[in-house]
Amino acid sequence: MGKIFFNSLGDFQWASVAALFALIGTIISAIFSGLSHNNSKKTMVIQKEMNQQKIDADIISKSRMHWIDNAKIISSDFITISLNLGAHFKMFTEKVIQFNNISSRIVFLEKKGNSNLSKIEKEEYTELKNAIKSLNSEMQTRINTINTLLESLAKNFLLIKLNFTKNVEHQNILDSVEKIYNRLRKHSLNNGWIQFGTDKELKKSLQNTNSIFKENSEDTEILTTELSNYFKKEWEKVKQGK
Repeated sequence: MGKIFFNSLGDFQWASVAALFALIGTIISAIFSGLSHNNSKKTMVIQKEMNQQKIDADIISKSRMHWIDNAKIISSDFITISLNLGAHFKMFTEKVIQFNNISSRIVFLEKKGNSNLSKIEKEEYTELKNAIKSLNSEMQTRINTINTLLESLAKNFLLIKLNFTKNVEHQNILDSVEKIYNRLRKHSLNNGWIQFGTDKELKKSLQNTNSIFKENSEDTEILTTELSNYFKKEWEKVKQGK
């Protein structure tokens, strides 16, 4: 090794030292360059994985947000329709009773005979005939509305069952929805011909309808609370990127 740094005359050759240091520097530089390249590749891989995880999290969050918005629309429609249907059932039964009372009065006046009616009774008869005609039209409109609401209720009931899979987290919501739907559907089937009932049957029907209306209002309020709590939890998951 010494011969490298001294010439034939025994003089020290600084140029050889410089060359050696240059060689060592080149080797070290090559080593660090290789290490740096490997680190850069590892960093790029890690960064790529992190970016992909972020993209995946964003996709999941956006999907969950879209589902929440859609589920809110479906469930709020179901609740609104349920309340409207309960109110229409109640009003329809009240109108049927009113219709039957007027009809009974008309029959009484007709049996009495036009020639035996007083002036006041004749005026009453004319007013009652106009009232019965108006009521008949109103009841037909209400029947059409009830049928439309029943169709919408059935549709939203099915959509809720499709959107809320059957699991522990959704069970209370599904139970409440099914309870409301079955009650209203059963009431519509049992009271479809109530306008042809007797006074006693109509009185009983009105009591039943008022009970249905009250229970329906209470259960929709419970369902609203359950849905509100559920959607709050789902929104927290969105904020956490789950």
